[in-house]
Amino acid sequence: MLENTFVHIPWVGYPTEARLWREGFRTWDDFLGGDPRFRVGPERSRAIRAEVERSRSRLRAGDYRYFARRLSPRDQWRALGEWGDRAVYLDIETTGLRRNRHHVTIVGLSDGRRVRHFIEGVDLEEFPAAIAKAPMLVTFNGSRFDVPFMQARWPQLRFEQLHADLLYPLH
Repeated sequence: MLENTFVHIPWVGYPTEARLWREGFRTWDDFLGGDPRFRVGPERSRAIRAEVERSRSRLRAGDYRYFARRLSPRDQWRALGEWGDRAVYLDIETTGLRRNRHHVTIVGLSDGRRVRHFIEGVDLEEFPAAIAKAPMLVTFNGSRFDVPFMQARWPQLRFEQLHADLLYPLH
């Protein structure tokens, strides 16, 4: 799905992406092999082409951080096809709903093969190391709840992964 995505490119929003698809540019390769002017003017078309080439290069290099920075949170699920086999599925439990007054008690994590639970007072401090190398997180409402709670709990933890918050495509 990622190679069908154009909205991570500056100057391309949802209407332009839909127009690209309607005009037959369904993939990056379609765009690179097609009419270089794409009805947005030669200068903008060249800029989009350069971004598509950069995206293709970054994907080949396995640079998930590039796409994590460029895709909006609501669109990061589009990278599941490329990194879903190495994603970690995450859910947390807390003592309440306010991260300034409540805290994380359990983190559940699965890589699709095994499930781990990190429990307060037992092994919760091992959690950051467990996700450090994962290129992608998958949650439901994690952008608004899980990740902010975890950032409050572990301020040193940098969430540079792609984050497929399934609330967006399923809502």
